[in-house]
Amino acid sequence: MIAPFASPAHDWHVVIIDDSLDDRGEIRRLLLRGSMERRYLFAEAQTGKTGVQAVLAGPAMPDCVVLDFNLPDMDALDVLASLAGPDGLPVCPVVVLTGGTGPEVGRLVLRAGAQDYIAKDGLTPLALTRIVENAIERLAMARELFGRNAALIRSEKALSEADRRKNEFIATLAHELRNPLAPIASGLQVLRLTTDAVAARAILTVMERQLSQVTRLIDDLLDISRITSGKVLLRPKRVLVDVSMEEAAEAALPLVRAANHTLTVILPQQPLWLEADPARLVQMIGNLLSNSAKYSENGSLITLSARAQDAEVIIEVTDTGLGIPEPMLSQVFDMFTQVNHTLERAQGGLGIGLALVRQLVEMHGGSIVAASAGAGFGSTFSIRLPMAPAPPNTSIGLPEGQPMPLACRRILVVDDNVDAATMLSMMLGLSGHETRAAFSGEEGLAVGVKFRPEIVFMDIGLPGMNGYEAARQFRATPLLKDAFLIALTGWGGEDDRRQSKEAGFDAHLTKPVELAVIDALLVRFEAASNAYGLVT
Repeated sequence: MIAPFASPAHDWHVVIIDDSLDDRGEIRRLLLRGSMERRYLFAEAQTGKTGVQAVLAGPAMPDCVVLDFNLPDMDALDVLASLAGPDGLPVCPVVVLTGGTGPEVGRLVLRAGAQDYIAKDGLTPLALTRIVENAIERLAMARELFGRNAALIRSEKALSEADRRKNEFIATLAHELRNPLAPIASGLQVLRLTTDAVAARAILTVMERQLSQVTRLIDDLLDISRITSGKVLLRPKRVLVDVSMEEAAEAALPLVRAANHTLTVILPQQPLWLEADPARLVQMIGNLLSNSAKYSENGSLITLSARAQDAEVIIEVTDTGLGIPEPMLSQVFDMFTQVNHTLERAQGGLGIGLALVRQLVEMHGGSIVAASAGAGFGSTFSIRLPMAPAPPNTSIGLPEGQPMPLACRRILVVDDNVDAATMLSMMLGLSGHETRAAFSGEEGLAVGVKFRPEIVFMDIGLPGMNGYEAARQFRATPLLKDAFLIALTGWGGEDDRRQSKEAGFDAHLTKPVELAVIDALLVRFEAASNAYGLVT
């Protein structure tokens, strides 16, 4: 039976569990006398069972339970076990009255979860009030400590997981770099030994394909870093979807053919337009195609399609590959997520390609989802982007003009990497240009004054006089001030491009750069050889 004794208002709600009516009354009187300013709400119970019910069934937990050790139906240890919460602490502070059973009982009840204990024969108003106050404070401190420990454990687990993923990422990165570098190194050895021009061309094709994989890997890593730090700026323009699809499919063909896949491109029945960064749109589609090519067994089918739905364009890549287990569907776009660790190591992949796609899609105001019937049943990735109206005076399919023929130009290459400078000079020389190489900013200026270059490719990270300062010196030298300056560097962020423009560069290319990119830039130089401004 529970007997409440209430004041009009209260500061403390105390439940007294004791089978002695006289003892319960004495506990009330002692607490009331121990603090004349405090108001109480008392509830009483004669058995352990009814006492536990009084504590747990109320609208709110009491501030404290005063519990007799010996009860008719159970002892204090059983009551404490019934009041234990999920964290092992009691749901409210508990003070146990031990009677004359000695200190061993006290140690038992403390281990069982009580906050304090006191012998009945030592009760005084001040002693009981203080011990209840201490019990309330101790449980609050224990809960705070438990919360901090739990947070510390979670933090430790998170750090351990981050460290595991970091180590796995580094190991996978090393694997990813070794994979394409091995055939490149082997190709170089074969080229030294063979005199067969046909075989040499086949080897060079392999080396170019493998080098493009390294370049793409590095570009993806840099893009992730730039997006995470908010340094990626989109250059949106009106884009025809089928053009981007064809460009992405063409870029993915080497990987598709290497695995004997069949790639089918289903272009939309009518022209579909997007307001998007053309290069990033091709990158998004290309990453999905590469993902399907990597994670499909040899000879699989891959389909790229696009259609309009309401006010959106849906671009889908479907494959008959390894599929995605249902629990992983919501995680495949997370950074460094690997659906199957063994597979990742075998097929290649850092777990950044899909994360990069999602971030780029969201930057374009779109969304991406993955669907799969499970492992072994293939996957479908669907990009949704807002449709844009067709631009005015649109002409589709008109033939472009023929490329402007390149004149022989005087070109200076400045790079402290002797091999890089020599190879670029040789490549430009084979294209018909007159070239010189220098290996520092100072040497570049000295060679430049004698050579009078029309075009200068210059590394930024030069020792001593860096590329920015060298460019300023070129602009300040009368014989060199009109040269077309091209920054050729491993740094390709927006800040890097801005700094190169401010230093006087006319263009900014990121290493490694293909001959086709250089030729395209030289064509623009031919078209406006005296027009300065950052070329992108």
